[in-house]
Amino acid sequence: MNVLANGVVERELEADLVIDAGGRGSRALHWLSSLGISGIRKRTVGSGLAYAGRLCRATTRLDDFPVVNVQAEPRGSHPGRPPC
Repeated sequence: MNVLANGVVERELEADLVIDAGGRGSRALHWLSSLGISGIRKRTVGSGLAYAGRLCRATTRLDDFPVVNVQAEPRGSHPGRPPC
């Protein structure tokens, strides 16, 4: 165990399996390789989640309202679609 100057405790863990749920932009494989760790096998598993974005124009002036939030339709098996 190693205590860093900022009080964070650093310790080494052994593992047979490491799961990185950092998503598509994860740098974990790069970090492990830069530490000299070899033999890394990568397997990607789809989560079934999706993201979609849509730009909408407000129907009235919203100068005093800073955010418009549109939430997906939770009752269907498909993404919601805001009335833009």
